[in-house]
Amino acid sequence: TNPLSLKKIASELVGKTCLVGWPHQVEARVISVSDGNTRFVAHFGTYGAFRYFKEETLNSSEVALWRTTAERIKERYHNRRGIDVGPIDVLVEVQELQGRRYEMDRRTKGAVKLVKQYSQESSSYAYQTVIKVILSLA
Repeated sequence: TNPLSLKKIASELVGKTCLVGWPHQVEARVISVSDGNTRFVAHFGTYGAFRYFKEETLNSSEVALWRTTAERIKERYHNRRGIDVGPIDVLVEVQELQGRRYEMDRRTKGAVKLVKQYSQESSSYAYQTVIKVILSLA
């Protein structure tokens, strides 16, 4: 992929919710997208709200890790699920939804809201296996 299309993918996904892990879809928050040379990484505010994404260039060890991860994902889909995902040009790094918790809303005194909690650990998926969520999953 060229940097312009990766930036377009980043603007569509980074900081947003998607579904991963077919056939048992799991909600996840996208924290970065990468094409093996460039990565766009999400930056979140103090209360977990997405603020912006930033472009980074991968170093040689990160490029090697990206290739290994892409190959591992391709093999896993082929060997475990019998699916040929085709060439992997973009990896999407996500934090899967762990659950929800109740929290006092700081803006409206006394109101309680349900807040999503995402894993601290991240997982990578091939871009073509990620389902973009059009409607908000409240």
